[in-house]
Amino acid sequence: MNDQTHSIRLFIATPLKENDRVFLTPRQSHYLLNVMRLSVGQSFLIFNGQDGEFLAQISEIQKRIVHLTIKKQTHPQPKSNTLNLLFAPLKGERLGFLIEKATELGVSDFIPIFTKHTVPSYINLERIEARAIEAVEQCERLGIPNVHESMSLEDMLEKWSPSESLFFCEERSDASPLSEALKKEPRGCSFLVGPEGGFSTEEKELLKSKSFVKPVSLGSQILRSETAAIMSLCLFMASTQKGV
Repeated sequence: MNDQTHSIRLFIATPLKENDRVFLTPRQSHYLLNVMRLSVGQSFLIFNGQDGEFLAQISEIQKRIVHLTIKKQTHPQPKSNTLNLLFAPLKGERLGFLIEKATELGVSDFIPIFTKHTVPSYINLERIEARAIEAVEQCERLGIPNVHESMSLEDMLEKWSPSESLFFCEERSDASPLSEALKKEPRGCSFLVGPEGGFSTEEKELLKSKSFVKPVSLGSQILRSETAAIMSLCLFMASTQKGV
């Protein structure tokens, strides 16, 4: 009887359907053969973010590259909900932590925003995509978040659709609590969190001049950027689970 290792899930960037044969990248092959110690005949789960999840079996190994046969679909691709996170890039591992946790909490789109007080001058989008995929593999999610090109705060506000609300998470604010504001919004949401040094006075005035921007409060404490983002997403998740 073939061994099945369902705790392993890999993202494969190719169309998937039952009975097709696909092969893995050298990095994925190394992971399965040398880290997880799998061999021909063993099975695990694969997905591509579009066609659902499938059980795949290692059919052969050629020149250290794993070849798979797709056996059956285990889960269909669910309908994705819009959950945008607009964020100022952070330094080092703090950015990776934010991407990982926000992916676990269901973010559909990451939109990096450069502001006056943003510390990094550059953001590696490929690294963000890779970190998001790793998080999806671990948390059993099937949808892969979209990672958008970075833009300035001003450009984002110019391009934003006025019909879509944008929650502006403002520190030391007398605005309505986010938990209350969520009761008045549809299931899709967009959150904007600022940089480590916060938004400048001019940026706050610009944000509040837009009718679609909804200032909200996350409490009286000063939160780090990644904490503010995670708290916003948790409140959103709680509101949807309660059927608000």
